[in-house]
Amino acid sequence: MNKNLISKAADKLELMNILLHESSLERCELDPLLYPDLIDQQGMLSISFEEASYSNEDEDFNIFRAYVNLGVRAVKSQEKNVEEDEVLFTIESTFRVEYIENEKLTKKEAEEFSKFNSVHNVWPFWRKHVFDVVQQAGLPSIVIPLMRGMSLKHKPKAKPKAKPKAKPKAKPKAKPKAKKMQ
Repeated sequence: MNKNLISKAADKLELMNILLHESSLERCELDPLLYPDLIDQQGMLSISFEEASYSNEDEDFNIFRAYVNLGVRAVKSQEKNVEEDEVLFTIESTFRVEYIENEKLTKKEAEEFSKFNSVHNVWPFWRKHVFDVVQQAGLPSIVIPLMRGMSLKHKPKAKPKAKPKAKPKAKPKAKPKAKKMQ
């Protein structure tokens, strides 16, 4: 991840819209009531992007679009000796994130920005979408975790602190007595 390129790209773009572009649910023939108690999750992520120019009577403008493809599949928890996972259901979606491009991005800026910022923008929508699909389809609950994204702020490594020398315990100070009001 190149933080400098991401920052430069962010300065050139304004978030315009986040749209669900495609979505699918595939399930196995097993009745959801018979699903096993232990289900493992496997995730998928891929990103692509494009730029487009538009004109109307008032102005010309450029749009930067990132397509964030996400997927999760629930598989039956199995012993390690089993070669192939038994897939119970799969949810896949593509979100289209549109940005107004105030200044042309370089290809490297577009790539780095898409991998970091576009995923970050889409993640709450993805979590909500999976929650809704699972509930509406009567499938066992799965949880898309919070995004533990990377931080763009540089955090210097903390230097180990020297252990302080033991200080002798001080006697507690006596509390001041309240004066009577006359």
